[in-house]
Amino acid sequence: MRKLNAIILTILALGQLIFFPAANAAEPFAAPAKFNLAGSTMEMQIAVEAPRFGTLEMGLNPNPAPVTGFIDIDQLSAASGICLGAYRDITGTTQAEISRLGFNLKFTVTATLNADPLKGIFLWSKNKAAFYPDYMTLTLAFDGQSWDIPLAGIPMAADYNDGLLELDFEVRYADSFQGVPFSAVIALHLVGTLEEGDATQNPGSGDGWVEVSLELNQQAFMPGDRLRLRASLTNKKQACRVNFYVMYFDNDKNFFFAPEYTQRMTPFRILDLQAGEKIPLTLILDIPLPAHTPPIAASGACKFTAFVTTSDDQYMLSEQAEAPFTYNAPELNPAGPYDGDWYGTGTSDVPGGDCPPLADVVFRINNGHITGGAATANTNEPDDYEMTGYIDGNGEIVDGVLWEEFMNEMVAVGSFTGKFVGNQCTGTWVDQYGCHGSYTVEKAQY
Repeated sequence: MRKLNAIILTILALGQLIFFPAANAAEPFAAPAKFNLAGSTMEMQIAVEAPRFGTLEMGLNPNPAPVTGFIDIDQLSAASGICLGAYRDITGTTQAEISRLGFNLKFTVTATLNADPLKGIFLWSKNKAAFYPDYMTLTLAFDGQSWDIPLAGIPMAADYNDGLLELDFEVRYADSFQGVPFSAVIALHLVGTLEEGDATQNPGSGDGWVEVSLELNQQAFMPGDRLRLRASLTNKKQACRVNFYVMYFDNDKNFFFAPEYTQRMTPFRILDLQAGEKIPLTLILDIPLPAHTPPIAASGACKFTAFVTTSDDQYMLSEQAEAPFTYNAPELNPAGPYDGDWYGTGTSDVPGGDCPPLADVVFRINNGHITGGAATANTNEPDDYEMTGYIDGNGEIVDGVLWEEFMNEMVAVGSFTGKFVGNQCTGTWVDQYGCHGSYTVEKAQY
């Protein structure tokens, strides 16, 4: 069980999303477009550790500083909400001053954010969006020096409605300035106003370069069935390398990218397509039900979708293909032998690194519904997961999900299984960071 952290760089971002229903769904807009960030702010705290003087805080004015720049949306599928674009020169500038015992330093401080390409998804019905920059740089500059802070793969969540995009994130950084250590905290509050038709149109975007189709073996599933998903692709133009994405939407419209079934936007396959090549319907997923990954265990309407981009994710080359289906879940156990509090420990099978070896595990069960969590034991930096799931009529855990908090948003980062026998439950867990292991809990006797 692992938490994203770094020694000198900590990103506290509104990470991957668990979306909550909105009263009024947002309307899709047309791309190319961009969000003008005039009216946004950047608040900074910078301190230097000066010899003999100790910690000196930079006086910054204005603070927060106004921000300029744009979030470009070069391509957008109105049906799926999938988009491609960039963060363009998102910049805040302020004046700094350090005064102490007879000396006075004044200089300009600038922070600039860029990311290209930028992948994302708009969830119209949730009034939410999520952006996934493959590589992002925040450049901090003052008094003739600059520092490029790499922020690779940091997901960001946003609110979106009526042409207004709003997101917040914070960066912490430490380095040295003229041989003197300094630390910086940079908090951005970005408010973007939609300007349709102003971004640069990418050649080849949205012209049906590749045709994608999906096919399920049936449209309604029950426990014990196997879900088989097939896909076909037809390249209508010249040879190219492409990213083939497959997404799963559960009955609450939370989304997961196959094959890891996390909310990180990663390709299902990278394909080299020849000119005019047609890949016939090919089995890509074979899933016994109920399933933990992807989480197909609760009754409702679900679907798989697929689309294709260029290998650098600059251009979207296909429309979105969909394969909807329904799943009829087993009934949950009524109040009975499982209800109550269960306590135990979890261990990791991955030695060292970012996978702590021991965690305290707690289940609280009510009418077959599991809530609880796992907290890293005996470490200075606890890495906590929340856990949810259900118990079926055979005493097995279904739809067991590990959740992690990113700036007040709970993010699905893994799954767990288990089997109840008497007053004990044993099972396994796995997360998206490469950690996995087992756990045992026992029912508390009061």
